[in-house]
Amino acid sequence: MVRSMRLVKKKCIWEGMRLRSSTGIDLLEILSQEDKEHRRNLRRATESVLPEETSNSGKEPPAARVGPCFLETFNQIDGNYDTPNIVEDVTEVSEVNGEFIPGNLLNFEKVGTLQIAPEDVSVDEVEELSEGVDISSEGSDRPGHLEVPVDEDSHVSTSKPNREGTDLEVLFTVELGETVGAKLDDFHNLAAETIQKEGVQKDEAEDVKHLFLDCFVSCGVWYHVLGWCKLQHIPIIDFKSILQIQEQYLDMSAYVVGVLAPLLLTLALRNSKKGKKRGLPADVSGEPGYAIRNYRFTSPVETAWAGIETLADLFEQACNKHDDKNLLGTRKIISRETEVNQDGRSFEKLHLGDYEWMTYGQVYQVVCNFASGLLQVGHKTGERVAIFADTREEWFIALQACFRRNITVVTMYASLGEEAICHSLNETEVTTVICGNKELKKLIDTSGQIDTVQRVICMDDETLSDPLLTEGNTSWKIFSFSEVEKVGGENPVEADLPLHADVAVVMYTSGSTGLPKGVMMTHGNVLATVSAVMTIVPGLGGNDIYLAYLPLAHILELAAENLIAAVGSSIGYGSPLTLTDTSSKIKRGTKGDASVLRPTLMAAVPAILDRVRDGVRKKVDSAGGLSKTLFNLAYNRRLSAINESWFGAWGLEKLLWNYLVFRKIRAILGGRIRFILSGGAPLSADTQRFINICFGAPIGQGYGLTETCAGGTFSEYDDTSVGRVGAPLPCSYIKLINWPEGGYLTSDSPMPRGEIVIGGPNVTLGYFKNDEKTKEVYKVDERGLRWFYTGDIGQFHKDGCLEIIDRKKDIVKLQHGEYVSLGKVEAVLSVSPYVDNIMVHANSFHSYCVALVVASQSAVESWALQKGIAVDDFTSLCEMLETVKEVYSSLVKAAKTGRLEKFEIPAKIKLLPDAWTPESGLVTAALKLKRDIIRKTFSDELAKFYQS
Repeated sequence: MVRSMRLVKKKCIWEGMRLRSSTGIDLLEILSQEDKEHRRNLRRATESVLPEETSNSGKEPPAARVGPCFLETFNQIDGNYDTPNIVEDVTEVSEVNGEFIPGNLLNFEKVGTLQIAPEDVSVDEVEELSEGVDISSEGSDRPGHLEVPVDEDSHVSTSKPNREGTDLEVLFTVELGETVGAKLDDFHNLAAETIQKEGVQKDEAEDVKHLFLDCFVSCGVWYHVLGWCKLQHIPIIDFKSILQIQEQYLDMSAYVVGVLAPLLLTLALRNSKKGKKRGLPADVSGEPGYAIRNYRFTSPVETAWAGIETLADLFEQACNKHDDKNLLGTRKIISRETEVNQDGRSFEKLHLGDYEWMTYGQVYQVVCNFASGLLQVGHKTGERVAIFADTREEWFIALQACFRRNITVVTMYASLGEEAICHSLNETEVTTVICGNKELKKLIDTSGQIDTVQRVICMDDETLSDPLLTEGNTSWKIFSFSEVEKVGGENPVEADLPLHADVAVVMYTSGSTGLPKGVMMTHGNVLATVSAVMTIVPGLGGNDIYLAYLPLAHILELAAENLIAAVGSSIGYGSPLTLTDTSSKIKRGTKGDASVLRPTLMAAVPAILDRVRDGVRKKVDSAGGLSKTLFNLAYNRRLSAINESWFGAWGLEKLLWNYLVFRKIRAILGGRIRFILSGGAPLSADTQRFINICFGAPIGQGYGLTETCAGGTFSEYDDTSVGRVGAPLPCSYIKLINWPEGGYLTSDSPMPRGEIVIGGPNVTLGYFKNDEKTKEVYKVDERGLRWFYTGDIGQFHKDGCLEIIDRKKDIVKLQHGEYVSLGKVEAVLSVSPYVDNIMVHANSFHSYCVALVVASQSAVESWALQKGIAVDDFTSLCEMLETVKEVYSSLVKAAKTGRLEKFEIPAKIKLLPDAWTPESGLVTAALKLKRDIIRKTFSDELAKFYQS
């Protein structure tokens, strides 16, 4: 076997507490043999290290003493698991912030001894494991042995033995080392990775899986978990019961034990999440308030990579490290077709092929060529570049190329209207625009209103062959993307790399309250967010594939793609209209992006997740019969389990429902999604639970703004609560300050409440050429820390997690003095299956609120079909009184479920048949409501609501 396999497969001789390596899969043979004497020895060895009884007398409990335990060292620098080590002898564990939680970062004060026989593991191999840490044998008080230090990132430092042929004994003391406790899922993942990396044959794969399963069950993990229970005085199960259970089932197969172990762990850890502190009080300056920080970091994180201070440095490091790995993938368009619906409207349908990939090395070369090409076509130092296009690989390449020349990039949503386009380009005095074919047409239509643009680089090569585009404008030089890359490759120039404080991006907001504002982000701002998120998402690394389809002009997607590239993962590009097999632009019989790519990670905004939920429910309802009954049963059983009911679907039943029911649903997004990042707007509890259950993936719901580089809070993968947005990211402080006018105070009980203020290295410089607005919402405290006043209202839970409960600008005072939060009401009512979009409106001269409801065509038509209602078109259906009554009844039901007050429930509604899209100008590219424009567009309808 190769080294990495040999270091994973270890014989553990329990009687001698000695660790040796072997070339065969022998751990399975030792730990699963029928030898009763071996089992007695195993039990005696384990009992000898069980913790003594602890009384509930109120005295400080002793440190937990744990038996032989299989642990994995977590390297926070690259986010990957290192080779596992079997920790022998007695382990003394101290509390971390009053807690000791297996499966999370622990603080070990003393971690026994690890003996490695030199005939089995060479010194070179041990040195390789140390990852280049400087080592020394000085100071060892054991002749022929070494004392091996462990640094603060848990890297074991090693050296050669003092004399030839002597056992290398590793004695190490960890004071700040961070280690991840063994979890069953980790062993399954490690087994799968080993099988894949080492090319294990199919007939040997099951043996390797059994090997890791036995490691989990037999290496004292039960005692590890219950030691913590003992320390916390949790009387769930005592040790004698566990010993009896183990003795009773020890002769059973690994498959049966594999079911029991997760169940016991679940029972033991059931109460641990409730007591876990995810955020802790922070000592900060500035305006008085209630401040919280991330529980793992005492000060905000600025970078997770030593020596890396800019996004350009980060990208270059990743390309050097992962040269041959796939980075960017795009599907080839085989054909385009136009289909005409019955109502006469035509739609473009695409026949797409497989993903075609570029490696890190290839992308880096293209980036360098394009950066040189920008200079060759006339772009000068100090001038700005605007990227105006949909998300695609050329967007990412152009961004990185600009960073290599220290060019500030102006980002613009592809859906912007003419006024916003002219405002963004003229305000930033852009000289070069990089765009797609569709966006070039918009630019040419507004060319008379754009002042400073001199050249346009089009990402689509076929543009140059279209005389209507190239001849329609004579003042601009138009180049193709490949042309600029080619001339740069022929005339390379040295990089002009930026500094930490240089402005990387001027990102224009989507403009929900008027003309968009340009937010100035430094390299340090974005890097802080990227570094913080890397510590939150578990196991990020080279095996992950990210599906990119959100606008790169949005900070959520820009930060996500920079993070994915930094850790060696792959990015496959898609679009919202080709995402699934049934997406609107996918030709019938052609697979969607998710089905072909089979991603493991994706980001989403709540509106998209809502549509996925509605699509699945529509299919289930249309199937009816046994399929619908089975789905509802499986969903409710898993919902009970997620809600921590002892009688929910666990263990084998969970596996059964996953296979029978949810497997087909998970195939919609490729079947391999393990983590979803949600941001941009509040995610409803119903949608969050639906995605958790049907797709089997945790949702990391984040809260942040463009002004904070998307940094703020982020819910951890093991936090299954709903309605909250998590604890502060490691790069941020979150502070609540009093807002007396709205009745929100930090002294409120049972939870402190107030306006949310975010501070940290991720807080941006301010608005471009808008000092007045910058001074209004940005503050710098006496310690030099920047703070952004969000205007959102939040409250902190006991574990340090934040919940958004209101927004200052969305609050309207009704005639009788009641306050209505429009956004809050909209979030509750949007759960109705009949709602595609909704805007609640209130008038201070009246005592009730009203609502404009964009009806979900599929849901309303399905209802009409069941009722036997025949209509000619959807517009007529929305105008029928019976339809309005049905939708209103659904809204009232949703309002009661969401516990809205009577005055918060709209008294009147208007059903609208046409969807609100960015193209209509009624919502932003991030699908946020443009309230002022909607009010003006539907002013007549709103006025009729208040007529007597």
